[in-house]
Amino acid sequence: MVYETPGGSADPALGATLRAQIPVKIKGLNIWSIYPLSQPIVVTGPGDLLIGVVAMKKPCISYYPAAIDMSSNAQRSWAGWWKTSPPPVTYPLPPDGSWSRIDQAGYAGNWLIRGLGMPFERHVFLPLVTR
Repeated sequence: MVYETPGGSADPALGATLRAQIPVKIKGLNIWSIYPLSQPIVVTGPGDLLIGVVAMKKPCISYYPAAIDMSSNAQRSWAGWWKTSPPPVTYPLPPDGSWSRIDQAGYAGNWLIRGLGMPFERHVFLPLVTR
């Protein structure tokens, strides 16, 4: 899931707009996995991007959606869940079941979920007609 938010809020879910859903299956545990996009995700900025993972079923046991780097705490990693399983197909933020920073739940650290982006310029070429 990729959301764009205007930023400036302590809660990144406020004003978040879902920009992309990329359905994938996990390639493996405890490894870096790369999921290339077939189409670029265009964001308008300024603001923040939220990159998230959604488990389609709420397990009956505790689990982690990603590895956690506990060497520092940027206070920018969040976790939440919806009351229904599977979750609503629109994945609204914040989820209606729970939503908090992971350090507030006793896990001071950062999810190891990363994204790579670059400037995207869209050029429109118009034919030149002369007489």
